[in-house]
Amino acid sequence: MSLRFFSMRCAYGNPLIIIIIIMLAIPSAALSQQHISIFLSGNILFPSDENFKLVYKEANTVILPEAKLSVNLGKGMSIWVGFGFFSANGQTPILFDPAHSSQKFISSGIGYRIGLAGRLGMSFRAGLLYALAEESAMGETVSTSGIGFVVSGGPYFDISKNFGIELEAGYSGASTTVEDVAVKIGGFKAGLGLSISF
Repeated sequence: MSLRFFSMRCAYGNPLIIIIIIMLAIPSAALSQQHISIFLSGNILFPSDENFKLVYKEANTVILPEAKLSVNLGKGMSIWVGFGFFSANGQTPILFDPAHSSQKFISSGIGYRIGLAGRLGMSFRAGLLYALAEESAMGETVSTSGIGFVVSGGPYFDISKNFGIELEAGYSGASTTVEDVAVKIGGFKAGLGLSISF
């Protein structure tokens, strides 16, 4: 199976510290009466890890719900934090024992919106990602995590002053090496979301 072949290991460092700093900066920016937006989206994720796709053949595409909180800094710029997750069921190779996997994504970064015509525009996001994966099979549960990046973009349409819709496509992924074997968490994604501004 996928994670079961790997020992538990996580590479922490400066990227995780940056994520925490941005997460702490958002409440203080909100208190300074900056505009706040909530973005809720449903995505189709295409997992990148080959071992994952071997075990979870029926989950080579999964539904990834996400939520983001952003603070407008002016001139189209913003800072944001986000969270997403998914789970999948599969079978181990050879023995065909039931397997269950879940992945969680904590991210933060900067965003930029540019108007094109009327209420139509383009939105872009880029940032750092802390990804966690857990797998249960054959009576055991194994966890791993890693630092990666997220980048996405797409068109948006403002329905009103407070509501809008957005198409988004991009990549959310992290990698870690365990016993000389590369483990990939996440992958390419595409989805549709609703933004609520205050």
